[in-house]
Amino acid sequence: MYVWMILATFIVMLAAFNLSPRADLQRQQDTPLAEAAITKFLVQHDAAVKYAKAQLLLKHNNPTSSYGLSAGTLTVCNSSNSGNLCPFLPIGFKYESNLYYSTVYCLNEAQYGNPDASGKREITKVEGSEKVTDCNDTGHNAIYVISYGRVPQRWKNVSTNRIIPEFYNAMHTRVAVGASCGIVVPKTTVGNNASGQNRNRLNSDFIIDGIDVQNNSIPSYFIKNDATFKSKCLSGNKVNESFPCMIYVNRL
Repeated sequence: MYVWMILATFIVMLAAFNLSPRADLQRQQDTPLAEAAITKFLVQHDAAVKYAKAQLLLKHNNPTSSYGLSAGTLTVCNSSNSGNLCPFLPIGFKYESNLYYSTVYCLNEAQYGNPDASGKREITKVEGSEKVTDCNDTGHNAIYVISYGRVPQRWKNVSTNRIIPEFYNAMHTRVAVGASCGIVVPKTTVGNNASGQNRNRLNSDFIIDGIDVQNNSIPSYFIKNDATFKSKCLSGNKVNESFPCMIYVNRL
C-alpha cells in the first residue's frame, strides 16, 4: 500500500507539470503590486494632510508664533532625513524623488450673489480663482492639499497609453468611495452625465475620475499655475494621455 501511495503521488506530480497556468495568473500577480504603488501615493498624501493640519493647529494655539501654513510644494525626505513631511511618514517609508508631488494651495472662497426668483444663488466669484497670501485663515480661505504624479510606466498599456485594468481594480480596493482621488481627465469625459457635471462644483476644465467622487473638481488656479503639474500631467491645454496622472485633492 505504501508503495502504491508513493507511485500515485509521483504520477500526480508529473501530471501537474503538464497543466496549463491559471487564466487569471497575471492578474493575481499584478494586483498586489498595483496596490503597493497606489498605497505609496496615498501614504504620501496622508502625510501632507497631517502636516498641513499640524501647522494650522500650531498657529491657532499660538497666533503670535512664527509657525503657520504657507502655500507651495512640500518637501518630502531627503538624504539627511529632513523635509516637511518626514515626521508624518511611517517609519521605513521609502521616498522616491520626483515620483509624486504634494502641494498646499490657499485660495479664495466662492462668493455668491443675491438669490434669483427660484431662490438659487449664482456664483459671482469662483472658488479657487485667486491665490491669497494667508493660509491660516480657514474661515475665509479655501485651503487645499493636493498630491499628484504620473501613473508608473508599468501600469500603462504601451500600445494604447491607457491604464491597465489591474491598476483600476487595485485603486478600488485602496481608495475610499467618494474621495477626491483618481485619474486626471478632461471634464468632457462625463459627457451628458448630469450627475458627473454637478459634481464638478468649480466647473474645472479637468476633473478627477475615481470611485463615485463627490467633488471631482481640480481647482482652476492650481491647474493654471502649478508648473510641475502642467509639465507632468498636461500637454499644452490637454491631458497628457501618454502619461496618465493620479491626483488627490483634499479641502481642509
